[in-house]
Amino acid sequence: AIKFSPQNDKITLAAKKNKDNFVEISIADNGRGVSIKYINFIFEQYKQALPQKSGNIKSTGLGLSFCKIAVEAHKGKIHAESDLGEGFKIVFTLPSSDKTIIFSEKEKVSIKNKLSLHEKRKLIALATQFKKIEIYEASKIMELLKNIETDDGENTKIWSANIKQAVFNGNNERYLELLKIKN
Repeated sequence: AIKFSPQNDKITLAAKKNKDNFVEISIADNGRGVSIKYINFIFEQYKQALPQKSGNIKSTGLGLSFCKIAVEAHKGKIHAESDLGEGFKIVFTLPSSDKTIIFSEKEKVSIKNKLSLHEKRKLIALATQFKKIEIYEASKIMELLKNIETDDGENTKIWSANIKQAVFNGNNERYLELLKIKN
């Protein structure tokens, strides 16, 4: 949208949860749009409705095909809406997470107090490693979480699930809070 919009133009991002427990996300611009006859193949590799330059950047025709692959890999759908001279809009859906784990302040304290010595040592060691990793480095975080074994205790698994949820939601405040484990 940025690449094919006039400079200083407005781009609209919107998201809403639909009735099928999917999140629908749309990105719309006010650019020159695409003729309806080209809409059907813009998600194909190396295809473009109107090959063009945008500033000094040439387009390869791969961006929307990669978007389609990623969305469909997550069981979502993607489509475009446009007409020549009327702007361009991409709409895609992704499944909404139903695995949110939310604890009240009282429950958080209760879980920390129930940690066994083994769990506490394990989590302190992991938290020390996690503190070197930013929340957006999800693959590094997930790799570290593999160190949590099935016999590490229920509270450790809950902590791990909360770390994953914080990363999934991009909740840096919660992520940092979960890393505060004291002896």
